[in-house]
Amino acid sequence: CMAMGNEDQDLGSLLSRLAAL
Repeated sequence: CMAMGNEDQDLGSLLSRLAAL
């Protein structure tokens, strides 16, 4: 779960940062 969740978290973080901007 960790390995598969890492990619999702990374993409989510980038999207969150872009949304915050």
